Amino acid sequence: MTPNFNLVATVGFLDPFRAANYLDGRTCYKWTLASPEGGLCTASNGVTLQTRPMSEVQNLSFDIVIVSSSWTPETHNTPSMQAALWRWARQGRTLGALDTGAFILARAGLLKDRRATVHHEHIDALIEMYPDVVPSEELFVFDGPGSPAVVVLRRLISHCTSFWGYTGIRLPMRPRAMCFIRASGPLVPCKAQVTWNLWGNLHQTV
Repeated sequence: MTPNFNLVATVGFLDPFRAANYLDGRTCYKWTLASPEGGLCTASNGVTLQTRPMSEVQNLSFDIVIVSSSWTPETHNTPSMQAALWRWARQGRTLGALDTGAFILARAGLLKDRRATVHHEHIDALIEMYPDVVPSEELFVFDGPGSPAVVVLRRLISHCTSFWGYTGIRLPMRPRAMCFIRASGPLVPCKAQVTWNLWGNLHQTV
């Protein structure tokens, strides 16, 4: 994680693993939170999480390594972080990113000719800064070998959302601006144009 990381995205990613442990009644999955300096890392909403410094974890082996960042990811893209990411890539670990984390992977050269997505406000910047990355507007993308870790992750997302009774789960190919409103009957899709109209009139009543 980098300072000002997206707390909702980070915790939302971890929760299926927590739920899997809970449902199975044992610790099937463990995770480690790390940041460049370690200690308390502050999210963009001001909440802090305790982390380990990168220097302590860069030589450890993980099945999945996720880069979670939000504001100004380029300011935290250090040579030591890139070296650690390359080390895990060479070991065949599954690498991924949340929010603007793809900028850090792209800067390290790990997304060349691969599909990637970032927060919708930063898609244009990704295209401009890293033309060798194939940008996607999808909610999330998988591009790479179908490793066991990726298979497990996909199944966790599917099974946990089904168990907790979530309705209207956003599939990766569904437009980001699509939303749902609970009416008297079934879920009614709301046109993306409504959302864009709201974005374009943030300072006045619509």
